[in-house]
Amino acid sequence: MVLGTLAGMGFRRKRPGGGGGDGPSLPPAAVPPELADRYQAFISLLGANNRALEIMAELQARVRGEVELSTEYVQTSVDELALQVGAIVAALAQMSPESAQGLSEVYEDLVGGIRLRLSSRRAIPEAELVLPFTAIGPDMEEVVGGKAAHLGEMASQLGLPVPPGFAITTYAFKRFLDHNGLWERIHEVMARSCLDEPQGVLDACRSVEDLIGQGQMPLELERAMQGALAPLLRAHPLATGVAVRSSAVMEDTSAGFAGQYQTALNVAPSALAGHYRRVIASQFSPHVVSYRHQRGLGLEDVAMAVAVMLMIPAQASGVLYTCNPNDPEQKAMMISAVRGLGARAVGGQMPTSLYLVDKAPMAAVLREEIIGQETMTVCLAGGGVAEVPVPPQEQEEPILGPAHLRALAGLGLRLEEHYGRPVDVEWALGPDGQMYLLQARGLRIIAKGIKPADYDRLVAGHPVLLSGGLTASPGVAAGPVVQVQTSSDLAKVTPGCVLVAQSSLPEYSLFLDQAAALVTEVGAVASHLASVARERRVPAVFAAQGARQVLAVGQPVTVDADRGVIYQGRIQALVALQKKRFLALAETQAYHNLERVLSRIIPLNLTDPRLPEFSPAGCRSLHDITRYCHEMAMQGMFHYAEACLDQTGGDVCLTQGSARRLTADFPLELYLIDLGGGIRQGAPASTVGEDDIVSLPMLGLLRGIHSVEWRGPGAVEAHTLAKSLAERGEGQHSGLAFRHNYVLLGREYMNLSTRLGFHYSTLDAYCSATDGDNYIRMAFMRGGADPARRARRARYIGTILERSGFWVEVKEDNVFARMEKYPAELLLAKLQVIGRLIVGTRQMDMVMFNDTVVDWYIEEFMKGEGSPSLSG
Repeated sequence: MVLGTLAGMGFRRKRPGGGGGDGPSLPPAAVPPELADRYQAFISLLGANNRALEIMAELQARVRGEVELSTEYVQTSVDELALQVGAIVAALAQMSPESAQGLSEVYEDLVGGIRLRLSSRRAIPEAELVLPFTAIGPDMEEVVGGKAAHLGEMASQLGLPVPPGFAITTYAFKRFLDHNGLWERIHEVMARSCLDEPQGVLDACRSVEDLIGQGQMPLELERAMQGALAPLLRAHPLATGVAVRSSAVMEDTSAGFAGQYQTALNVAPSALAGHYRRVIASQFSPHVVSYRHQRGLGLEDVAMAVAVMLMIPAQASGVLYTCNPNDPEQKAMMISAVRGLGARAVGGQMPTSLYLVDKAPMAAVLREEIIGQETMTVCLAGGGVAEVPVPPQEQEEPILGPAHLRALAGLGLRLEEHYGRPVDVEWALGPDGQMYLLQARGLRIIAKGIKPADYDRLVAGHPVLLSGGLTASPGVAAGPVVQVQTSSDLAKVTPGCVLVAQSSLPEYSLFLDQAAALVTEVGAVASHLASVARERRVPAVFAAQGARQVLAVGQPVTVDADRGVIYQGRIQALVALQKKRFLALAETQAYHNLERVLSRIIPLNLTDPRLPEFSPAGCRSLHDITRYCHEMAMQGMFHYAEACLDQTGGDVCLTQGSARRLTADFPLELYLIDLGGGIRQGAPASTVGEDDIVSLPMLGLLRGIHSVEWRGPGAVEAHTLAKSLAERGEGQHSGLAFRHNYVLLGREYMNLSTRLGFHYSTLDAYCSATDGDNYIRMAFMRGGADPARRARRARYIGTILERSGFWVEVKEDNVFARMEKYPAELLLAKLQVIGRLIVGTRQMDMVMFNDTVVDWYIEEFMKGEGSPSLSG
């Protein structure tokens, strides 16, 4: 495809002598091993880098629930990813040992940590036996389980009304099993039981429950429990008891465990130890054991903590969903309620009254279904609960009034805002009218695709501006367009904008926290920027050709990255619908395994090569390593031709006979070194013509060079040049073309170091069928005039390259430019521009009298008629 496009652009493909240069050739034997080895390492690095990015993209798609996930897939993918990143590190070490220093240790540490997390069971952390809610934070699930961690977070960090209480930790669970020697005995029971058969599960569960029921409480644990309970009851002398509730690890993040553990209400202080044993024994109920077995979970993975909280003698209880699970698009909350305690209602053992309320602050009732309730559960004064009749005159009355609904809705909105997603909340209305939160966890709503008819209705009236783009990161977002072409344009990025760029440079990842969406004209789904966009859930469309021409700056647009379509205007209904499409958490150990290791795989922390932390020590993920190695490899290739010189500056390639002189109709003497596939097989060993060249980037450069008429300096320039050189003591250099300009060639690669007049230029380019590998990097340095004129020349070159789409940096009179991740056809056209510049700037310093002259030359160049004449 690249070759066909090249031929269509007018590049010559004549191959005299039937040399057959289509396939890659091996480097000639005379090429210094350092050159050949570095080039082969570079090619290997590019291949491994592409495959590593593909695997990362696949893992991100799986964890989002887009594709089915299995434990075997996770293990296999992570193993292959580690292999590819290891190959990248090895390749960089071969190319540039100084750049790779310390990288192997970072790689081994990351991969070792990933494999440990995948292969090992959760370790129950050593901790206090008992912790009050006020000492518990959100990151303590491993210590106190999910339920108690959320209760502690709501109480200690959010200041929400949670009944006072404490957690008996997972370490206490471990101490109980250790004290009674139950770890080994439980594992023996499970190992000899057929857990794939229902009867085998039932038999195993009865055996383990008996073992736990006969177990003795460790003295230090019983003292810790009573030591936490006594002050709680002293502070609330009217309390009739406490609620003892399960708080297992993973209980609130896996639907398979919901409602399967024991809860005891209104427990008297003397009965706490017995109910604690019953709660931990519920870890071995048939459903829990079967679910754990099917998903390969060990007992440590779901270790049981217990939440103990002051009993609220509720006049009403129920559940709040901050999003209607039956109609996620509706801006409504669903509240179910019963009179008295809510255990039977939560367990689905009795009907409940239902309220659908608006999410707006006033919580207007959208729908109300009152179910007649004849009995209710209440607390007994001496402990325990009982069913009592509801007075007949109250049975048909609403359970909650407007003030209650507003209070509940307000609490729900605070929790939803805090957690960033809909929540499922258990609540109780105390006898004093105070609302209490008894539990909060993420609400699972199965994502449903938008029906075609509904989608068409939502987008009706909004013209399609662009279509056919690639989904780099799924989602829908809207905002005003901000176009980024140069580094200075990044200052224009504002919160909520749609960032539109020509290519997918990694530097843009610094601004994804502000952008609502990202659109690029070129770019690969398996790229660094795409990976970061997916990680941060920023909708992104790549390969949206013509985006910068069609999407006007400031224009409001809607980006539907799922479909690769961009619409005119803000389609708020579509954006809102997308935000409410919450995927259910995967209910497999494979999902949890993957989540545990993603933090060491996906995040990209190294975004700017100019910063000091862009180093092996700054790599905190495998993605960081691939980014660092890719950048260092390209920088190393940029100075590739230096290997042609020995330590004394001698021409190694000439003396060893590996360089072939190019005969061409321009006065620039070039020596070509074929690294493999750059020169036609069977071409002469010492001198070659342009028809012998098959290197794609070199052919592009030559076409640009030939588009400019070569001529010597005019009278004015010659006088100015001579004066300048005399003043600088450089008059002994009279030629405009200097010998020993080296070009290293591969089939898809070129590296040129040349000197024309007193200008030095280095050009490094790779043009292949893989857009993510392709790049041009170049530098123009020095000159033969005074500093002011050299600075104007730098502005001239930098402006032309910037207007041609390059990312440009000008430092004094030096110009550095790059273009990356574009199709080969486009880069070949840009190499023609560079060819014109190389010729046209030979003595440009000499005529840079003022800024007006610079502007004139720029405009003349951009007209595309070769380069402006310098003749006098």
